[in-house]
Amino acid sequence: MIKEQARLIAVATALLDLLALILAFQAAYFLRDMALPALFPLWFPNRLFPYRSYLWMYAVVLPGWIGLFTAFRLYASNRLLTFRRLLRDLLRANAVGLGLVVGVAYLAKFQDLSRSFLILFGATNLLLLGGGRLLLRALLRRARLRGIAHRQVLVVGTGPEAVDLARLVQRQASWGLQFVGLIAEPTAATPGPVEGLPVLGTVGELERIFAERVVDEVLFAVPTGRLGEFEEAFLLCEDLGINARISVGVFPHLIAHVQLEQFQGRPLLTFTTTSTNALGVALKRLFDLAVGLALFAICLPPGLLVAALIRLDSTGPVLFTQIRSGLHGRRFRMYKFRSMVADAERQQPGLRGRNEMDGPVFKIKDDPRITRVGRILRRTSLDELPQVLNIIKGDMSLVGPRPPLPSEVEGYQRWQRRRLSMKPGITCLWQVSGRNRIDFEEWMRLDLKYIDSWSLWLDLKILVRTIPAVLTGRGAS
Repeated sequence: MIKEQARLIAVATALLDLLALILAFQAAYFLRDMALPALFPLWFPNRLFPYRSYLWMYAVVLPGWIGLFTAFRLYASNRLLTFRRLLRDLLRANAVGLGLVVGVAYLAKFQDLSRSFLILFGATNLLLLGGGRLLLRALLRRARLRGIAHRQVLVVGTGPEAVDLARLVQRQASWGLQFVGLIAEPTAATPGPVEGLPVLGTVGELERIFAERVVDEVLFAVPTGRLGEFEEAFLLCEDLGINARISVGVFPHLIAHVQLEQFQGRPLLTFTTTSTNALGVALKRLFDLAVGLALFAICLPPGLLVAALIRLDSTGPVLFTQIRSGLHGRRFRMYKFRSMVADAERQQPGLRGRNEMDGPVFKIKDDPRITRVGRILRRTSLDELPQVLNIIKGDMSLVGPRPPLPSEVEGYQRWQRRRLSMKPGITCLWQVSGRNRIDFEEWMRLDLKYIDSWSLWLDLKILVRTIPAVLTGRGAS
């Protein structure tokens, strides 16, 4: 793959990080156990517990930090370009990691964790991690100055797609790519520069160009209907062992990510608008399951109290269940505490004229069907608590687009249906951005924005923003 060098850099960075973590752990233990008691006996009169008492931390620190760095995109290729931003994200990831260690120690009831040791570990860890990346960047810069880590890239074509691709190659110095020049189509006359980019000749002169210049990659950016005209150029690249690739930018996909995969030996060109980060999606599910189980245990006592209040306030079941549309339209039964009268759905047709939302969604501010207890439940979002069961079952996630009714989905425009491409959640950008004060179309755009920019860090930010939104009841009805 053309990003192979970027992947190698990411692997090398991860190995350096593991080494830095181990060295930081050792250094922090030595400083706290021996150096500080010797230098400052009044402040540190006691040594640490035996080293073996701290070995459990390796099981948390090594995979935990690498997972956090992956979630914070600290292994992305552009991280070698902006060290200040890198240092900031290293500091954030370290803070979350230290919180993870403290949480595990608390849950496992480890009593021998020194706060001063944790502070020393965090400081030395940040120093060694930052130093390791500076060292790697210096080595890569030195290698590239000598031409060792560069791959020379030639672009065939002189149209807008070829020019855009050439500019992209020029911007990817961190991948070890170096743009050589453009090659004009077979029928072109004596070519000149195109938008400031050099044109080395026509396709018919490729063999001469290969003999005169070092070329590692050839990218074909030409109309798909004319690919047959470049058959000899493909065969020439094959004969010379030079990688030849076809740009698919001519396809009319503006949002989808493109992947080339194999299915039983048959190549498939894949367009996807959902996340292809399998590790991130797996971590999201593990996080959902862990938090869901914890919330179930925490919310069970108050949930029983809420159930009793609902039964005392009005007749009908405690739980309200409703069929909703989930991932790619999969239907599931969603649970909520009942906040309306028992026959609320039968009364809805008579209230259509009071609907305050545009689009296929039905919401009114002072809904007469809401019970006295239900109004409090909605204002505090306590009616959503039973959806923890949906999270544990895997129908929903903590963060994601709110699950619509199948009847609402039937009224979606084509572009709005893409919000079903991600598992629905309890909270989302719409929830923390005003909820019912936002019109339907903006709600849909917020959901698509979340899908297109999804990351674990974004989920965490939405969860943090959900707390004040729930406490203030902003936009709730």
